[in-house]
Amino acid sequence: MEIVKINEKSIKISLSSDEVKEYDLCEGKELDAEEMKRIFSSLLQKAKNEVGFTYAKENIVAEIFSSKDGGCEIFVSCLLGEVKMYKDKREELSSQKIKAQGQIYAFDNIEDLIKVLDALRNIDKSLSTSVYYNNKNGKYFLVLENVLRKSIKHAFILEFAKYVKSPFLQYITEYFSPICISDAHEKLPKLYN
Repeated sequence: MEIVKINEKSIKISLSSDEVKEYDLCEGKELDAEEMKRIFSSLLQKAKNEVGFTYAKENIVAEIFSSKDGGCEIFVSCLLGEVKMYKDKREELSSQKIKAQGQIYAFDNIEDLIKVLDALRNIDKSLSTSVYYNNKNGKYFLVLENVLRKSIKHAFILEFAKYVKSPFLQYITEYFSPICISDAHEKLPKLYN
């Protein structure tokens, strides 16, 4: 097991295939709430001892990704600081404009990706888009940066791709091959048409 402290609120836990079996985190296995609580309490206690990661049990988010070797990587983020910040600055935040976040979509083939990129080029010229490729499963990932999560003008993308949760972006940028960064909707359709 390897535990890496990303920052004060986030860690990455890498487990080997044997450790995945030991913790009973095998892919496809459904665990009830008590099993998950037991597993994560153990992992987070080790993280606290090894790298000083502190957390509040009710305020963590964890995402598990399979590794090529049969192991997995678990990204854990503590939301305690963010919750406190929002409580302390509630009035200030209500008067500020909330910054738009990104959206990520997974495509099974390049043809559908190009159709979407071509449409985006006509819909939103100021959009920032990046495309990554996963060699393991052959999927393409489109990242729309700084857009509202429920933007109606981008809803058509769901006809061609599956929506992926935003915290997955860190994993995509670290493990997948970049095809085009920041202006994919302008460059890629020209290459494939």
